[in-house]
Amino acid sequence: MDFSSPLASEGGCCWSPCGSLLATCSPPRLTVWAADTLVVAAVLPCQEVETVDRLLFSPDSLLLLLSSYKAGLTLVYSVGAQEWRGRIATGSGGLAGVTWGADSRHVLTMADWGVLLTVWSLSSRAVQYVKTPKQWTCEGAVGNRDGSYSAVVERRECRDCLNIFTGNDWQLVRHTLLETEDCAGALWAPHRDCIAVWDSPLYYRILVVSLDGRVELDYSAYDHQLGVAAVRWSPSGHMLAIASHDNKVRLFCSQFWTLVHQVEHSPGLHEGDPVTCRALIYQEGVQVEGVDARLALELGGAVLQQTRYTALQERPVFLDFSKPDPKKGGQVGEGPGLSMRETELD
Repeated sequence: MDFSSPLASEGGCCWSPCGSLLATCSPPRLTVWAADTLVVAAVLPCQEVETVDRLLFSPDSLLLLLSSYKAGLTLVYSVGAQEWRGRIATGSGGLAGVTWGADSRHVLTMADWGVLLTVWSLSSRAVQYVKTPKQWTCEGAVGNRDGSYSAVVERRECRDCLNIFTGNDWQLVRHTLLETEDCAGALWAPHRDCIAVWDSPLYYRILVVSLDGRVELDYSAYDHQLGVAAVRWSPSGHMLAIASHDNKVRLFCSQFWTLVHQVEHSPGLHEGDPVTCRALIYQEGVQVEGVDARLALELGGAVLQQTRYTALQERPVFLDFSKPDPKKGGQVGEGPGLSMRETELD
């Protein structure tokens, strides 16, 4: 395995969706690297910001944004035309989140406390507003598979509302009231225009809403316990996985919306588990060749070391576990841990 020299970056790094570019930021400069050769492709100035909270490529990999929440400032750059730049200042409303629109020509900024979502058009310089959106809107993808539609969930009169906009000019297409108590996420299907929305962990409820507002699936596995932890579509869209706080993953077929399988998420490294007992465990050791090399290492000198991994015949440790309490919640599927492979499920 080969490693590059360290790259200084205070705001982290960001890969382009096409995988050919890598962006790092260390104010007052933003550097774009070619991913295959690590040759500098562009050096862009960013002296207006002191700290970087968000660094993100556009879905088409042609534009790059850099955001500082404390300064309420978002800078937009073009990778191909480096002389073109954009500057978005949110003013007194503050800045709590930023993301790209589905068409890569709109920038979405979230005001403090989630009171306002502002849609900035980079092509026409038009500005649109969505009041009281969900604060997680700028954390995930809002556009569908081809960028023709975008979805935003807002809170209106103590009800969750799903708003679907056109991707190019953000005109309202459909407004649908959701039967959720507190919507905690939304995810477009990768194969057709329908979107899965689910309730907060306090309520077990997941809905699949079509583009015309029809509810194709309304599912609740149980009541009065912590509910949905994460939701993922399979790459083809034929399967929908729902991870719950009862340590189970439920798989639905998107053609007939039937429960096809239920997977138990048992603790790992359990002595009685037939799967984890057969898992191979390797021990890492450093091998130093020769007496002179060992002596140099003991005296604090530098010496070339070789790492060797050996398989253990017996498991060195077994982890104790207890039965999960659905009222307290588990860790199954939380965050980005739940993913689906098309070759395994479809």
